[in-house]
Amino acid sequence: ISHNRDCFLKNMEDKKVGKNLEISKCLNIFMIRNKETQIFCKIDEIICIKSEGNYIRIYHPKPSCLIMGSLKETITRLPDYFIISHKSYIVNIKRISMCNRISSHKFRIIMDNKKNIPISKSALSKINDLFI
Repeated sequence: ISHNRDCFLKNMEDKKVGKNLEISKCLNIFMIRNKETQIFCKIDEIICIKSEGNYIRIYHPKPSCLIMGSLKETITRLPDYFIISHKSYIVNIKRISMCNRISSHKFRIIMDNKKNIPISKSALSKINDLFI
């Protein structure tokens, strides 16, 4: 138990993403701090993260959260099964349900919460490479 607590404290300090988001890969959880609450969720439960100017919106089974942060900083703190699918989205590839071709050069992925997200050709190629 002491090891888990030490791991938790060490990793929560080392993995701050902005002032409102902390990620512990060791415990597989993230914590979002709002003015009066702290929300804890499993990293695997993150469906996607959307950039909204100087903020990011984290979509997970609990209500989505809008916090200060950037995709560039956030992606460095997440496990390898998260990828930048488009300039404004990070997706959890474990939560992708399907991929649709919109036109000859445009694709969309559909997440398990039914959210449609644009995906670049390079990101689609990365996902496809995982299955070869």
